[in-house]
Amino acid sequence: MADALETLLAQRRIAENAKRAALAHAQAQLEQAERRLANLERDFARACREIERTGTSLAANLERAVEAARSAVLLRRTETEELRSQALAAIREREIAEALKRRRAAEYAALQARKEERELDEANQA
Repeated sequence: MADALETLLAQRRIAENAKRAALAHAQAQLEQAERRLANLERDFARACREIERTGTSLAANLERAVEAARSAVLLRRTETEELRSQALAAIREREIAEALKRRRAAEYAALQARKEERELDEANQA
């Protein structure tokens, strides 16, 4: 019984670690996308000021790039939230397996204690 619980717990730890790694990767991608968006927005603002000064149309290209970056950030945020939910679920599953293991160990210890008590009672009656 303990081996089965240990196997289950090991599987849950592996799943949790995989979910945590996926979440970390998604968070890194989100941060990268947010940095790119911030850079593009800064460049766009600079281009707008340049257009006001010179009348060139670099801003239209930058505006498209900013929109694409905004879409990427939104996508990364959605992915990150989904992976965060999956990681939390994996943590909960592992915690449940650990609690079950502790409960089973306590039940076994109580059973062994009752068995020893019966044996002592029988030995004392003999």
